[in-house]
Amino acid sequence: WNRISELKKAGHTISLITWQEIRKDDIPSKQQIKVVSQVVNSLFLLGIARNWKRVLSLLRYPSLVGARFVKKKQYQDILEETRNFAPDFIFVDGVYGALLGLQLKKDLSIPIGVRLHNIESSYMQGQLLLAKKLKDKLSLMAACLHLKSYKEAIIAKCDAFFDISLDDLIYWNNKGFKHGHWLPIISMKNKSDIKPNKF
Repeated sequence: WNRISELKKAGHTISLITWQEIRKDDIPSKQQIKVVSQVVNSLFLLGIARNWKRVLSLLRYPSLVGARFVKKKQYQDILEETRNFAPDFIFVDGVYGALLGLQLKKDLSIPIGVRLHNIESSYMQGQLLLAKKLKDKLSLMAACLHLKSYKEAIIAKCDAFFDISLDDLIYWNNKGFKHGHWLPIISMKNKSDIKPNKF
C-alpha cells in the first residue's frame, strides 16, 4: 500500500487488480474500498476462489494460485478496461496472481515485473513444519504443491523481478535468473523522483 500511495503522489496513474476474501467476516468494508478508490484510478476486486476448480487446480498449481483463477467473463472485462487504461507496465506484487498478469502481458504486449516476497517454497515448508492443527497442515501442504517449479516459471517469463532481499537476489542469480532488481521497502516519508507512467 505504501508503494501504491507513493507512486500516486509521484504522479503515476494506477489501475489496481486485487483479490478479496468472500467469507462474510473478511469482506472489505465500503469505507476501506472508498479509501483505496481515492488513490487508484480504477479498481477490480476479485473473489478468492473456494470451489472444486481450486481443488482440481492442485494437479498443476499451488492452492494459493488456484484461488486466484479468473473466470473467462471476468478476464474479458479486465482485458477491456486494461486496454482502455493503456498501462506502460504491469507490476504484480507476489507470485500468486502472476498468471493473470502474464495473460495481460501476452494479450496487450505490455512488459511485466513481479515482486517476490521471499523464497516461498522454503518459507512455506518451514510453516508446514511448525503447524500444529491438521487443517493448517493440509492447507500448507496444498500451498507447497508445485510451488518451487511454478515460481521459477513465473520468474523466467517476466521481464523483470524485484526483491527486498539482496541475499535472495544472489540466490536467484545463482540459479541463472539475471533480470532481478533490488526493491527496498518504501516509507511513506520517502519522496520519489520516478517519472510518471501508467501502471
